[in-house]
Amino acid sequence: MNNPEKEKDERRYFIDVRWYQEKGRSFAFIARSRMCQGCQRRVGKEETEVRVPVVDETSGKVVFEMRKIPYGEDPFTTIGTCCAKKQDFISVRWPLLEAIFRIFLANANQPLTADGVCQRLKEWMAHQDVRRDLSTAVIERLLENDTYYGIRPFVV
Repeated sequence: MNNPEKEKDERRYFIDVRWYQEKGRSFAFIARSRMCQGCQRRVGKEETEVRVPVVDETSGKVVFEMRKIPYGEDPFTTIGTCCAKKQDFISVRWPLLEAIFRIFLANANQPLTADGVCQRLKEWMAHQDVRRDLSTAVIERLLENDTYYGIRPFVV
């Protein structure tokens, strides 16, 4: 028998980039606006090398090859390797949902449970004077009711 409470506890969330397309919004623009000033200045002006998985036609196996892409084209990588390492990437001054959105950006959009998001928020805000409720219940309610950031339940 299914346990709805257990399923809800294990529900994972992520930023659904397709949601932005459906709403006629630009995920790239929204994500780039969260980059640090240094990265924003470099977007599109430089190239960066990234490992890209491709299927080798002769063996049928997945291999990786290096390709040059415009800097910032993959905002998750750019934010994760630079911007998210800065102490002020997430601040208590912002609305909680903005901080949650940045958690997903910093985490390369890996699906997280409400509890996982809660733990990461507490880690980020450990050095700040936090006077807000960062309980899993509050985080879950925000994740379930998001209408701005495209955060959705991850369905396999």
